[in-house]
Amino acid sequence: MLPAAGALSPLSPVPGQFAALCSRLRLTDHGITAPPARDLPEPWLSMLAHYHGGQTGTAPAADGGAAAVVTLPELDGITLAILGLHNCQGRTVVHMHASGPMSKVNYTPAAALYYWPVTWILDNGGGWHATRLLGQSGSALRLEVVPPLSRTTTGIEVVTTGRSAEARAKLPLRWE
Repeated sequence: MLPAAGALSPLSPVPGQFAALCSRLRLTDHGITAPPARDLPEPWLSMLAHYHGGQTGTAPAADGGAAAVVTLPELDGITLAILGLHNCQGRTVVHMHASGPMSKVNYTPAAALYYWPVTWILDNGGGWHATRLLGQSGSALRLEVVPPLSRTTTGIEVVTTGRSAEARAKLPLRWE
């Protein structure tokens, strides 16, 4: 459907990757007609390993915080600044500040999926973590990290992808 609408190249691996992801999660009736891809992106494989209980060597998230401050380059009219992280009740939350002309546009929840940059976190042990919006108050954002980070994590690489570019930042962590 997306290639026919000109929204996705017919050569894109994405439909096959989604078909493979649905297959590994045992999701049926998804309507994807592309054959499942053999390979999935590393962040997806890491998340699948965690989902299927295969992630080892991680301690549960313990309460505490870590200072981590960086401003990422502007992506699609939105500049994100990471202000810190905290673990509480088994969750890790990243505190961010959004600025720029596109950060002030009120999107419907579905439309926001297409305009807001997507943020992944790679921990120093090689595990990938997705993020999802927990809350927003004006320009302040709280993103939940899934799966949560362990207090043994000493550094992360934040990978934020917009529609037109990607920004990366490496941050040391010192939990308090």
